[in-house]
Amino acid sequence: MQDHLMAFKIEDHFMKWLAETLGTSAIYSS
Repeated sequence: MQDHLMAFKIEDHFMKWLAETLGTSAIYSS
């Protein structure tokens, strides 16, 4: 169970980082 929780935390962190990266790229591109 612990491994699944860690996977979710990592995925959530990655999705936030990805959204920030794409958002920043979009701002700089425009």
